[in-house]
Amino acid sequence: MKHFFGTLTLALVGLSLLGASGCKLVCKDNEEDNGSTCIAKSTTKFNGTEVNKSVDYQAGGSVTVSAVYGKVSIEGGAAAGKVEVVFKPFDFEGHDEKELATRQMNENLSLNINEGANIDVTAGRTGEPTNGLGTSITIKLPPEFDGNLTVLNQGDGPLANAGEFDVDIASVQKAATVTLTNKSSLGDCTVQGAPSVLVTSVQCGHKVTVLGVSDDVNITTDGAGFDDPSVVLRVASISATAKGGSITVADKGSIEATFPASGNYSVHGSAPKGAVDPGAPPASCAVTEGSAADKNVACGTGGPTYSLTTNGENDTVFQEGNIKLFYK
Repeated sequence: MKHFFGTLTLALVGLSLLGASGCKLVCKDNEEDNGSTCIAKSTTKFNGTEVNKSVDYQAGGSVTVSAVYGKVSIEGGAAAGKVEVVFKPFDFEGHDEKELATRQMNENLSLNINEGANIDVTAGRTGEPTNGLGTSITIKLPPEFDGNLTVLNQGDGPLANAGEFDVDIASVQKAATVTLTNKSSLGDCTVQGAPSVLVTSVQCGHKVTVLGVSDDVNITTDGAGFDDPSVVLRVASISATAKGGSITVADKGSIEATFPASGNYSVHGSAPKGAVDPGAPPASCAVTEGSAADKNVACGTGGPTYSLTTNGENDTVFQEGNIKLFYK
């Protein structure tokens, strides 16, 4: 276990609350009348010292990343046999609280890498720091990475001026599975996959983009609304052993999904407050229409089923309740 920052518990005087508005409310007890005095301060993002680490990668091993607050990025570009990790600590505090921010980054931020057959990268808080404390994490994978990739962003923070709630997986190399969980309601999730990824699972609060994966795909998001799709999915290939999956926008937003131009599979689209557009399916596909908001596309001999559902609602301004299908 590698530990880069100390974890000394710090007892803070008074109460500090950070809000999404970019203001910090600081309250202190008033001994004279047993009350409290509160002042609001504009917040500043203080950046700490970057921490870099390279660890050995064993073939078939998994990589798991867990962040308390801060953008998580996964890239290629590491040397063969290595996984490279970059932590960039930060702390949102009052504009005149550089000393507090520095102390919290040094004493209350726990950054760890568990090396071995499987690599675990974690960032957490210790003691009683404010929720403005966090770190961005960048992981670079080696070209031979072929294990399971798991990413969790707790999104436990007040602001997102540089994507602190987001997870951006720009490369998976040869990963077998991708599991992404983003607990922030404002966090975006992006997965640039590969045909080697046979199981993809994404739980996200905002926009989701999943490209180039195969077989089993499950996506759940509250959605982002407005005219841009809340989910963009492109499935590269579907094998005979695939199970299919479920793509759901729980609140508001449209879905755009692209499936292979050949193969055996079915897609069921349900958009109760919008419409389902089956696109221009290949000749091997048959479209069955229950209504304008409920359609099924069966390609080849059928097979795994992908269920697409949005609870978004179209209005006179924004089209938040549609499903549109493409084939490539």
